[in-house]
Amino acid sequence: MQPHILKTFVSNRVAKIQSLCSNSQWRHVSSKCNPADVFQGITDAKDLRDNDLWWQGPEFLLRDITDPVEYPCPKDKTFEQELKINITVSCAVTTDSDFLDKLLNLTNNYSKLIRILSFCCRFIKNCLHKNVETGFLTAAELDNAEQLLIKQVQSTTFAKEITALQDGKSVPVSSKLKSLDPFLDSNSILRVGGRLKNANLEYDAKHQIILPNGHKITKLIFEFYHKKYLHVGAQGLLHQVRLRYWPLNGKSTARMIVRNCVTCYKNKPVIADLIMGNLPKERVTPISAFTNCGIDFCGPFLIKFKNQRKGIYSKIYVAIFICLSTKAIHLETVSDLSSEAFIASLKIYCPKRKNGNYNYR
Repeated sequence: MQPHILKTFVSNRVAKIQSLCSNSQWRHVSSKCNPADVFQGITDAKDLRDNDLWWQGPEFLLRDITDPVEYPCPKDKTFEQELKINITVSCAVTTDSDFLDKLLNLTNNYSKLIRILSFCCRFIKNCLHKNVETGFLTAAELDNAEQLLIKQVQSTTFAKEITALQDGKSVPVSSKLKSLDPFLDSNSILRVGGRLKNANLEYDAKHQIILPNGHKITKLIFEFYHKKYLHVGAQGLLHQVRLRYWPLNGKSTARMIVRNCVTCYKNKPVIADLIMGNLPKERVTPISAFTNCGIDFCGPFLIKFKNQRKGIYSKIYVAIFICLSTKAIHLETVSDLSSEAFIASLKIYCPKRKNGNYNYR
């Protein structure tokens, strides 16, 4: 008997017995030939007196030792209970696309999605290495998780383009990415080409990551930036996203995100059409210039007098007399904003414009 087919407790003891003696030293004695089982069917001492099995032992003990006697060991229920139960575990192997779909169904928050994927990557790394990492997620782990997510999205939507670039060929002419001059970076991420290689910009701003149109990841990224920059408008949202990503048909996606934002919809200001009041009679009556005028001040201005040696600047103001009917103006300089300075400018103005009736200030 092989010990490994038995349960652990019985298997250890069978293995110990087999290590101390050989299998040839063991024979099976059935219940009929076992003297210890005689008392199970005897109720009277007379029956025990006439029982040969009890007094003489089993029949095979009276034979020659060289005469082989085989008593097969039956497999009863007690023996079957000590056998080890073999359980077959079947698992379904999912593809990368199925894993991505299940991951996207967990949350609609892009930053939370990256954190979930980061913890999954850390768990796999801890299972493969002895050095176990714990604690808060690092920036490197978050970046690696985001790159892994972007690569998976691009591999499912731009498979032909990535295969062509990996083979050293250009993307197909019919591809939507042909005008973007795409290339694969050191992390096998599809980026925009262009002519900004020598520009003094960050690498992500020069060569943005290409995102597919209509994909859920693209929408989550737009929603993340929309909330990050305090519900910015469609044009500002597209500008912030394009500092790192290049979404296909990004304008329509930005407008859709802003239009469907509940917070923006609730706080959208309603522009009221204000009705202006009627103009006064002096504004609409044709009359001589400066018959009715308004007065205002502007300044200050710095001036320098010619007769001074040192370049000392003086501060002045300008009194503006505006005709209400013709919009003609008359300017007078004043030294300050005091009442005396205003009256002095008015005394200069009145002799020049003798037809004035009313002044409004």
